Amino acid sequence: MGGLQHNKHVLMAALKYNLKKYLKFIHKKATAQVAALNKNLQKGIERLIFDLVEWHIAIENLQSQFFSKNERFFKMHVMELRNGLF
Repeated sequence: MGGLQHNKHVLMAALKYNLKKYLKFIHKKATAQVAALNKNLQKGIERLIFDLVEWHIAIENLQSQFFSKNERFFKMHVMELRNGLF
């Protein structure tokens, strides 16, 4: 009986040692992945903000072009109405 208990003790000690090493390895790997994820997330957010600013500027330019064309169109028609040409 002593031999069986000794074998069980050795197996459990080896299991504990390997499990401890494995958990530490996973922990370090997970920390590195989280750090990489944070870096990628930060880059993604910066790119998103940059794209939003570009879109905002493009929309403002389109609106200003549209309204300036419409203003000219309406001013032209108002002048025609005043002159009785329309």
